[in-house]
Amino acid sequence: MIPFIAGAARIAGGGASRLLVGRGGHSGSTSFKMSATAEMDRGSLEKFRKQFGETSDQALLRLALSTSRECAFYTQPRGKKKDKIVDAIVGGAKRNIIPLKAPDFKRHAKTNNPSHFINGRWYPLHQDQILRDQDEIWDFIEKYRKGNKGRVKWVPPGRKAICKAADLNKVIARRKKLAGTMKGSWFGAFGPLSRKVRGADRPRLGKNYMSWAQRHKDKGRGRWLPGNKDKSEARLISQVPGTLDNKYFNQRSADKAVKSAWRKTIAWYRRQCKIKFEGKGKAA
Repeated sequence: MIPFIAGAARIAGGGASRLLVGRGGHSGSTSFKMSATAEMDRGSLEKFRKQFGETSDQALLRLALSTSRECAFYTQPRGKKKDKIVDAIVGGAKRNIIPLKAPDFKRHAKTNNPSHFINGRWYPLHQDQILRDQDEIWDFIEKYRKGNKGRVKWVPPGRKAICKAADLNKVIARRKKLAGTMKGSWFGAFGPLSRKVRGADRPRLGKNYMSWAQRHKDKGRGRWLPGNKDKSEARLISQVPGTLDNKYFNQRSADKAVKSAWRKTIAWYRRQCKIKFEGKGKAA
């Protein structure tokens, strides 16, 4: 079992129902290490879901399904368009690393006083700036992502590294796949939870919505724990180990996802009530 972090939003009567966004293992057992209450407009959600004629459980399910989309969006690199995400991955990988052809790299690596030429001057290379394999390249990229909101921080020319271009391309391919699996894992909750929604306009995950990430939805799951008197619980769980890294998805990401989903769920209920009571003067 892989422990995971959770961001929780309490909704419905008495604030007892819960939505838990988390990261877990394949065993089915779970262990929430952190939770957060999202302070949002509960009154509006209660008002419109009652006018629409749905229970608090149905509102929680709709909120959970909306949150699964938002978790995918807020997982780093942030966004949903593949081209934008790929550009961010490639740009981050090449920000502080200079790829060289294999013969040129070997020449630098074997010399007694290695150095590289950048912006009109030579800079000495230390051994930790000569990246000899994919793991060293990966670690060098991650080193400068710490404390920078998931983005790779630029470093001065004298601290940049060199590597073989072929190795860097393989690392970039691995990072693209990781982004797709992490984002897609949040969609794993969509199938099991959407089937529990009753009534009109059941939420659907369109086949064209982040289709490049949806292929990895088997890497996540959703759980519905029904309870009495507004004590039901919806869980969204990513089973991709990469989401355990706070630089990819953290408590702040979970809070943002829940808050965004809450706003969109209220907006959906508001639209549905306007359609239902149009001309009757009931929905505001």
